[in-house]
Amino acid sequence: MRKITAYLKTRFEALLQTIQEKQRKFKKWAKASGGFLNTKLFIAGVSILISLILWLFVAWDGNTEGSRSLEIPLQYTNLSRGYTIYEGTKTVEVRMLGRMNMLSRVTPSELKAEVDLQGLQSGNYKLPIRIESPQYVRVRNWQPSTAEVELYRQVERTLPISWTLDGTLPDGKIVSVVEISPSEITLTGPEVDVLALQHVQVVIPASKLDDESVLKLPVHISDKALESERLLLSPTTVNVKVSLENEIVGEQIPVQISVVGVPSEGLEVDRITVIPERVTIRGRGETVRNMTSLVLSPIDITGLDQNLQLMLPLQPEEDLGVEILGPERARVEISLRKKMATRTYNSVPVLVAGALPDSEWRVSPESVNLTIEGTQMAIDALQAGQVPCELYVDVTNIVSSQLTLPVLVRNLKREFEVVQIDPPQVTVTKAE
Repeated sequence: MRKITAYLKTRFEALLQTIQEKQRKFKKWAKASGGFLNTKLFIAGVSILISLILWLFVAWDGNTEGSRSLEIPLQYTNLSRGYTIYEGTKTVEVRMLGRMNMLSRVTPSELKAEVDLQGLQSGNYKLPIRIESPQYVRVRNWQPSTAEVELYRQVERTLPISWTLDGTLPDGKIVSVVEISPSEITLTGPEVDVLALQHVQVVIPASKLDDESVLKLPVHISDKALESERLLLSPTTVNVKVSLENEIVGEQIPVQISVVGVPSEGLEVDRITVIPERVTIRGRGETVRNMTSLVLSPIDITGLDQNLQLMLPLQPEEDLGVEILGPERARVEISLRKKMATRTYNSVPVLVAGALPDSEWRVSPESVNLTIEGTQMAIDALQAGQVPCELYVDVTNIVSSQLTLPVLVRNLKREFEVVQIDPPQVTVTKAE
């Protein structure tokens, strides 16, 4: 109220001074012009008008209705434990109605604009803004009326720091050792972004390298799509020590690949072909000397039901700091076949074929062991003890009374092959 009184007093004094100045000028002008303007009646009328204006000005006590706008900060309440908010709306403009003397007293601290986050979990929301104001003013409206917010779980994760080289090293030089201190950073931010990020790195400028170089370099997020002001790295810079050595070219080494998992039921891997079969590598002397083969990343063949051809980067499964000379990719062909199995039958009788009706032959031994091979399904379908063929010796046109003959196979089912007959020969003796 004191501020309003002082303000009115200042305005009144300024107005009074202006009126007095106008009166002096008017009297001079009226005296010079003569006539009616210089009469007492006119001067009295002017005086009454001025008095009326002064009375109206003084009589105004600040009870006149008016409006006022204030910008206040937006508050977010009842945020669930473990969550962080990213707010797109930070302030609200509130328009109030009321008596002017009351409106002039309102301060931003007496108004409250808040958004209730009670029970909300991770996600994007558009929520209403609630306004609280003193009882002696009325809130007409506020802008914006809703706030767009994003809630996310704040997590922390430790990641190793990798490195990449920017530029070209001097001819005949290669990076021998890179020491990064510290070797890990702590990543803090939204759970989805933190878990999606797999690599952070430092970019080493080749132009600044010499033997035993030590550089202070910033840490970067390697995936540009995941860069965000909400992801915090600690520390943001690391010390990088780089050692160089003379590069050497190694001899050609074989390319190897492995598979994980198993193909569809009843199938197995027949062969794996890699093209090219051998490559030449270049890198650090110790690495090249110890590298006997180039092992590519394994291929998952779980559930595979047909032959497979694919192209793989011609790079080792682990980063060994070597350069592959030649093609960038290798062609891998995986051929499948029906899964095979074997079964051995013991004491399978050996029959005699081709004997004359009046002759008799004895076989020694009378039975042998038989091993067959077929698809797993065919082997499993055989009944216990069921031999899928017959074993015999052929004595057709034999005139000797005793000789050694090979054991032969007949009536073998086409889905099987004979792997072994033990013994493969038997002694046949003609009975007297």
